[in-house]
Order: sequence, then structure tokens, then C-alpha cells
Amino acid sequence: MLWRDTKKIKLVVSDFHLGYGRLLDDGSVNLMEDFIYDQKFIEFLRYYSSGDYQGHQVELIINGDFFNMLQVDVEGKHPTRITEPISVQVIERIMQGHSEVFDAFREFMESSRHNLAFIIGNHDQGMIWPKVQEAIKEKIAPSDASIAERIKFYPHYYSFDGIWVEHGHHCETLCFFDPKNPGIRLKGTPEPVLDLPWAGYFVIDFLLPMKTERPYIDKIKPFRSYLRWALLNDTRFAITTILRLLIFNLKNRFSLDPHRRKKFSFTWVNIKEASLHNTMERTARNILINTNHHTVILGHNHKVLHKQFLDGKHYFNIGTWNDITSLDVGNLGRATKLTYALVHYNKDKPSVHLKQWHGEYRVEDDVTF
Repeated sequence: MLWRDTKKIKLVVSDFHLGYGRLLDDGSVNLMEDFIYDQKFIEFLRYYSSGDYQGHQVELIINGDFFNMLQVDVEGKHPTRITEPISVQVIERIMQGHSEVFDAFREFMESSRHNLAFIIGNHDQGMIWPKVQEAIKEKIAPSDASIAERIKFYPHYYSFDGIWVEHGHHCETLCFFDPKNPGIRLKGTPEPVLDLPWAGYFVIDFLLPMKTERPYIDKIKPFRSYLRWALLNDTRFAITTILRLLIFNLKNRFSLDPHRRKKFSFTWVNIKEASLHNTMERTARNILINTNHHTVILGHNHKVLHKQFLDGKHYFNIGTWNDITSLDVGNLGRATKLTYALVHYNKDKPSVHLKQWHGEYRVEDDVTF
């Protein structure tokens, strides 16, 4: 392949949702952990740092939701008033739970030709705090300023060479937050807290309690199909879930906290939009029409997609490295596709390819639920 001689590539991955580790302190399995492919990702980093790629200029772009900061408890609780110190505690716990991944980051960044970019998503909104970014840099590049300066953070999108990379939560009203004004002051809080979107409250107050009963609940697509199935096959849980959802919305819609109350002044159009993720392609199209970009790369909805438009422009969704159970007839079943975008350069002209990582062959692996 001639493009291997260009010595410059970029890799884009998305939606790993790292929690606080696969195993708990007592050795039992952490059912709240979504990411179990640490070794696969370590192999991925090493592959693109050696062999044919030895000496290449390589940039790894992590397109949002690398961390699932909303799912990590602080002293046994999941606060919705998330300050910068709380976010630092959360990120430290995640990095400790996936220490081998951060060892691999450190190894990857030892080459002066390697760069690392984090785009902030809705599940790792806390990464927008400066001290959280400092903690990540310190973990990857302890006391090494030359490496730390090659680690960048992007609050919304990253644009280069006609390619626009964005997580995608800004496409949806219920997931949107203002990256320019991340912190707000609420009554009773001595310091700023994250301005969580509706979906942030939904994850913390509604989804996490459900995951303790059904750990797979947030991995089923589309969720409306699951609810129909559950009404027949898991009736008590389905009815309980619907009632919980109604109570959750009413409780927040009439909350004494005016800020939270405002977040729940939604319409059913917003809810339908979020459940269908039907704004993703529309957003990509708008970017391609209204800017000089020829390619848009999104994540967020965990659905792998490549669409080429008539004018030769491209939209990619690079999916997730989490297990997904699809109830769509055309893609029925449980699957894991470790997908990513590979951007290679031929005479400084980039070309994007959607790839699936397989890594080294294993004769056995853990079964997850």
C-alpha cells in the first residue's frame, strides 16, 4: 500500500466509557464497568507505534466519552452538583482502575512524533475543568513538560486539513452543554459546578440505579424496542421502569431548584430526537454544506456508519468500543466492533478509512453481561 510511505497518520476513536476498573477491591467483577478491552487498546497503540509505522507522525484523537465520569461514585454517592475537586477525584479513580491503559499512553507519547488529543463528550464533561486536564497530563507525562504540551484538549470539535471531528452530543438538545461556560454557581454551592444537560441528570439519577438491576440496560439499541419486549417478557421491570421515568421527570420538572427545573422544560420532540439520534446525519450535512470541510467524523450514538454524499463529501460515525445489543432486525444480536477512523496522508492530502481493530488472537476471554 503506497500510502504507508507518507509517514503521517491520524487515528480517531470514540466512546470507550472507562469507569473505575473491571475488578473491585475484593476481586469481584464490577458490573458498572463498560470498558473491558484494555489489552486490545494497548495492542492498538503499540501496533501504530512500531513495524510499518515506526517513525511515523501519529496523532491519536479521542473523540469524546473516553471516560464515563458520570458513572463513577464519590464516597458511595453520585452527585449532580459536580465541582472541579469532585471531577479530579473521579478522574484519578478512573485512571487508577485502568492503569495499564495510561502506562500505554505514556509509552506511546515517548516518541516526539506522537500527539494526543481529547475531545470532550457528554459523559466526560468534567474533563473541561483545567485541574482535570492537568491530572491527565501528569498521569501520562509525569513532570515532563515536553510531552505534556503534545496533549491537547478540545471542548467542542477539532478541525484539521478539511476534516471536522466532533463527539456529537451538541447535535441533541437533551445532551447539549455550553463548552464556553462550563461552570455555574447555584444556591448553596461555594464554588462553580458543572452545568449538566438533561441527559446528565438522566444518567445519574435514573439510569445508574437501573444498571444495578440490569447492567446491560444502556447498551440496548433501540431502547423503545427493548421496552416493548420487556413488557411481554420482563413485565414487572418494564412497568417499574416506565413509572420511574414518569416520577423522575415530574420530580425534576417541579424541583425547588430553578436551574434544574429549567432543564426539564422539554418537549416530546426533544425526547424523540434523543431516542432516535436523528440529528447526527443532519448535523454532519450542515457542517459539510456551510464550511469548507470535506469530511465529518462523529461518535456519540454508537452506530457505525459511513455515508458518501453526491458531491464527494463524507460523513463517518466511528461507533464505540463497548458491547452493543441491537434489536433491529437487520442487525440483530449482541456484538462488539472495535471501530475507528484511520486518516492517512498522500502528498499532504488526507484520506479517511473506517476500520475495525482485531488485535492479537486469544484462545479465551471473559464473558460479560
